[in-house]
Amino acid sequence: MMKYIIIVHVFVMVGTLLPIPYGSFFLPLIYWLTKRKNKNNDCFNIQARNVLNFQLLFSLLGTIYLIFFWRYFVAMKIKGLDDVNYTFLWFFIAFAIIVNILYPIFIIIKMAVEHKPKIYYPNIIHFF
Repeated sequence: MMKYIIIVHVFVMVGTLLPIPYGSFFLPLIYWLTKRKNKNNDCFNIQARNVLNFQLLFSLLGTIYLIFFWRYFVAMKIKGLDDVNYTFLWFFIAFAIIVNILYPIFIIIKMAVEHKPKIYYPNIIHFF
């Protein structure tokens, strides 16, 4: 059971690094859909749902943020201004790296040390 949960977190990291839109959501989703059938995996199902809910919400909010940034970028270029402020874009990229790569690494290490899974992702909106 622990290895299934760890693999979900690994798929979040791999999906982030692949050039696939919403990869950090779709890879864990595919894995969860193949492994959720077993009735003994209640803890895995809860963990995977929390990861999927969080990743989908984070991806949707990130997409909305990037749309607004793109609108700002285009508006600045139409006005003929080359002084586009990229600071907020770099903050978003740094935050996305922390959430999608460093945080799953932290979770995997913490579960390996404690030898028990806990729910580490906030479950704000229930999609699954």
